[in-house]
Amino acid sequence: MPVAQAEKLRTKTTLNIFNPEKGQEEFARTVEPMFNGGLTHRAYRILSSGQPRANGKATPNESEYFSISRKDGKESKGSRFLRRLDRRFYESLGREFDQDGLATSEAFYGSLLDATNEFKDYVQKTLFDGYGDILRSLNEVTLASTPAKLLRKVTGSGVDPRLKQESLTQSGLLLTAAELLAKMRSLPLLKDLSDVMDIFNETLFEGDAGKLTYKKTYALYDDENRVVGIDGKYVPNKLGTLDRSQFHWKEHTQASRVMPGVGPVMVDIAPKSIGSSIAKALRRAEEASQKNGDIEIDIAKSVKDVRRMRLVLLDSIDITDPKVDIAIQKVKTTLEQNYGSIEEIYRDDQINGTGDESDHIHFKRLKVKFKNAPDEVEIMFFDQVNFLMNDYSVGRLQTDNKNSSSEPGKLTGAAHELYERWRLIKIIKYLWPNGSDGFDLAGLEKLALQGYYDTALALKQEKRVSEEMAQRLYDRNRVTL
Repeated sequence: MPVAQAEKLRTKTTLNIFNPEKGQEEFARTVEPMFNGGLTHRAYRILSSGQPRANGKATPNESEYFSISRKDGKESKGSRFLRRLDRRFYESLGREFDQDGLATSEAFYGSLLDATNEFKDYVQKTLFDGYGDILRSLNEVTLASTPAKLLRKVTGSGVDPRLKQESLTQSGLLLTAAELLAKMRSLPLLKDLSDVMDIFNETLFEGDAGKLTYKKTYALYDDENRVVGIDGKYVPNKLGTLDRSQFHWKEHTQASRVMPGVGPVMVDIAPKSIGSSIAKALRRAEEASQKNGDIEIDIAKSVKDVRRMRLVLLDSIDITDPKVDIAIQKVKTTLEQNYGSIEEIYRDDQINGTGDESDHIHFKRLKVKFKNAPDEVEIMFFDQVNFLMNDYSVGRLQTDNKNSSSEPGKLTGAAHELYERWRLIKIIKYLWPNGSDGFDLAGLEKLALQGYYDTALALKQEKRVSEEMAQRLYDRNRVTL
């Protein structure tokens, strides 16, 4: 179809693009149309060189049209042809994701390359830190810096199968990242979050903007790294009948602001990283494929919490503490009275199973819909115990108990770092379907699983106090184990 009349394709890719047997077909369905119509078909005729055309003339060979070598100081025919392919792709990309102008679309494509490389680095460093030499992608993949070069590597002749597969993986990640970046680049949302913090500094917290105080907390953990006591606040009597070797103390120092009527509150505002968001989209597609056969990768459905704010009440040890509700009402009233860009703000404490929340963790939250922003922002309220559980709880090993919700080999704890690693382990097969240098796919998964268990052990050891300090804490809390 002519460029001027082309509509947005909105063709979402599926997990098939990472499949060595189905990737080429998926590429033709989702990526080829981005090059727009007849020009793409001409490219494919060239790529399948050697077949005569209807007029009996030979099809120009592949090297003639895809070579960028200069001859006699003049630009090659290949350079001009590749540039035309790139232009068509950038125009389609701009229509799809509301990028204004060719230069903006080309810059957006460059950002997508950066995002996919960030994702691969994120997976590699999270699961295989120290093994970069065997997991590094072929350099030629990252050198496919334009759409036309990627097309050449996926569909052309004389390309090694590994390079074809890694180029297909790159294509799938590019399409997945495009929708994500379009969402995360919402300038109104970034401005709104900045304005919210200014309002909190002016009307909600005591002291000067950015003025922090530091609170030290000693927490008692059991052998599953669950918080069972807070120094001076909560140490249950039942601990007196248990073996002391099953417990340990950790020391936590947290920066906070003071909210009148509530006490010290730690504020955490963090955008979900590119790597984590792409991983979540692939994992959600993987879960859906196992459940109902749906293999579409859908950022809009999978990644709704792009921006999130957490408020932790450091003096509260239970989510039912009345101060939690006081804090929620103060935040809600402050925003309603002082910020005009809010379309809607409401309570939603329900864990609906579509997010990453563990049913071991309890919190309360507000959802805020800003005007002209694509998604709601969550403001989550934690007590100290549940917040620490979210960082450190390891749990125990799941076994295959014929429960459809169980995942054998997974730890039951709520620690986010463990959840992140487990999610990545489940998508290794899409990134390295044929394994890598020195490891087959099963070997890679085994290596990543060992790192997962090593992380659990490290979480148990982190921030432990000395034996002398532990004894003083036991004595101070009158706990005999």
